[in-house]
Order: sequence, then C-alpha cells, then structure tokens
Amino acid sequence: MPLTDKEKKFAFEYIRNGGNGIAAAVSAGYSDDIASAKAAKLLRSVSMQRELQRIRDASGTRFVMSLPEVLERLTAFAINGSSEKVQMSALDKLMKYYGAYISNPTIIQYLPAQQIERLVQSLQDQIAAKRLLPPAASDDELIDPIIDDENEE
Repeated sequence: MPLTDKEKKFAFEYIRNGGNGIAAAVSAGYSDDIASAKAAKLLRSVSMQRELQRIRDASGTRFVMSLPEVLERLTAFAINGSSEKVQMSALDKLMKYYGAYISNPTIIQYLPAQQIERLVQSLQDQIAAKRLLPPAASDDELIDPIIDDENEE
C-alpha cells in the first residue's frame, strides 16, 4: 500500500533526526498523544522500511540536513569561521546559492575586507528575512567537509 504524504514526511523526519520515531511522528503532524504508537506501527510497516531505505540511498548518508539548516551552518561559518579559508569557503558556497557567484573564485581574494563584510551582511540579511538565523556552530562540526570540498574543485 502506498504511503501517504504524512507518512513520507515521517520517514524523512525519522532519518533527519537520527532515528527518533516519536519526534518524527510529531514533526510529521501526528498528535503527541498517539506519536509513540503511530511511530511503532509505521516502523513495523514494510512500505515504511522501503521508504526509509530509499531516503538513505538517495542521500548517501543516514543524516539529511534540510536546506535551511545548511544555509544556517554556512552563514555561521562565513561569519565566525576559525580561519579566513573557512570563512571564504562558506561565503563562496553562499554566494553560489544566492546567485551571486563570481565565475573566477580567486577574484574574491582581492576584494577589500570592507566589501567582504558587506557581502556577508547582505547574505545575513537575506537569511534573516527568511527567518533563518544562524545557530552557534563550532568549526569542528563542518570544517573538514568544507575544506575537502574546496580541494576537489
């Protein structure tokens, strides 16, 4: 039997939150009163297990960040990164997302610090307008993927 949209949302939330069925059920729209029972029932379903596997296969990971979470993290690194390299890498990725990407990334190295600060402020304002304020994040959480990604380009 095909899954409903609510059940598919449960599957996504279950993967995203690291396997907490009750939290996934509540996030998917089930009431607190039935969240535990509904999560247990859904997780026993063959259709649900297939959907969970499909999501894992598609994401290549057991954890899926939402776009707002990615943007929040990148913004935090652009502003508070532990090094200029981390800040520039995050800023470059944000610029790509917002369509402000410069085709020659080395150009940004020659921008005055004041102009870079204005670019960061502009990105912050755009994110804040969408109510996506950056969380306090430590560089250790994402520094390696950001630098590794830069080395691949």
